[in-house]
Amino acid sequence: MQPLINYIPQLDLSHGLSVYIHIPFCRHKCYFCDFFSVQGWSEYQRNRIIDQTLEHVRRYLEHLNISKIETFYLGGGTPSLLTAKQLQRFLDIAAQFHAHEITAEANPEGLEKEWVHTLFSYPQARLSLGVQSFMTDELKKLGRIVSPQELEKSLQFLFNFHQRINLDLLAGIHGQDENVLTDELRRLVDFQPAHISFYMLTQEEGTPLFHRPHLVPPEEIRSELWLLGKDFLHRCGYIDYEISNFTQCCPSRHNQRYWQLHPYIGFGPGAVSNLPLNNGQALRLQGIHRLSSWGDLDNEQNLYAAQIISSEDFLFEHFMMGLRTRHGVDTDVLHHRFGEKAKAILQKVEQLIPMKRNGIYQYLDDDARLRLNRYLIQIMEILDK
Repeated sequence: MQPLINYIPQLDLSHGLSVYIHIPFCRHKCYFCDFFSVQGWSEYQRNRIIDQTLEHVRRYLEHLNISKIETFYLGGGTPSLLTAKQLQRFLDIAAQFHAHEITAEANPEGLEKEWVHTLFSYPQARLSLGVQSFMTDELKKLGRIVSPQELEKSLQFLFNFHQRINLDLLAGIHGQDENVLTDELRRLVDFQPAHISFYMLTQEEGTPLFHRPHLVPPEEIRSELWLLGKDFLHRCGYIDYEISNFTQCCPSRHNQRYWQLHPYIGFGPGAVSNLPLNNGQALRLQGIHRLSSWGDLDNEQNLYAAQIISSEDFLFEHFMMGLRTRHGVDTDVLHHRFGEKAKAILQKVEQLIPMKRNGIYQYLDDDARLRLNRYLIQIMEILDK
């Protein structure tokens, strides 16, 4: 992460720092997923990449003079492919830096009890489980290799931890109708998870699903199903604190920091960082996708690509991300990062967009949030001028 060293004096870490780890291994690539991951690897290669990633975490937190982090997130890829001992190494470093919250993603297939018990031995740990669907045909269309029976078995085993678990579900899968989706959501809610991520299926460029349009219903059908699901979750007491994320009482602290664009640093192949600078710009780092370059502790050059985000683009991102949330945009953060520019832009945005105020936050109500893309175009035009 050589580019980071050059920018350390300019970093604005006044809102603390989160850590994201990318585990780039998958047994099978799901058809809808556009995150970096690889199928097929040697244990030697995996161990070397894990060693190097852990070394990066220690070294660069030390360079940044960090003794305490806000959140620690293991994503992928499939972090549940780590052995329990490998998982323990990551959890130990999160604990060493006093993370308030630890999250690890998992897939239900092949989920091992030792791995789960290792994770939940840390009181601040959460598990995010990729369910996506309960139906055999839908799972096949998504390229999922789990069976409904394996999924149910995993949920039964995990039920004792349900208040520390997030479940993912997709709306708009080919063949899904109102009755099917309602049944899936009911099974989700019966598990009583602390958190639900409920997304509308999208075709991301470069994914297998992008080249199989016959497997994706028209957008208006997907939108109708998602709205139906949102209303169902509301009736069950789950409130969308962000457009696609629902909880009764336990929002993800890591997610909230992500949507407020607070600093986070990513480690490993495919990991992304967002590091605000004290001039209103932001430093983005991304671990390169060429896996063959990783695993050599003597080769530290060019493993992370750097990009500077202009202050105009970074300011726009604050509206794009913050207005997705029920809280909205933190105007104190805007003023801190962008000064008089933020004040001038906010005045113009308020004249065009029906934002409401709650203390330091400016937000959109539920109906307006559904028209967010339209408002973002207007904000972009204001910034362009």
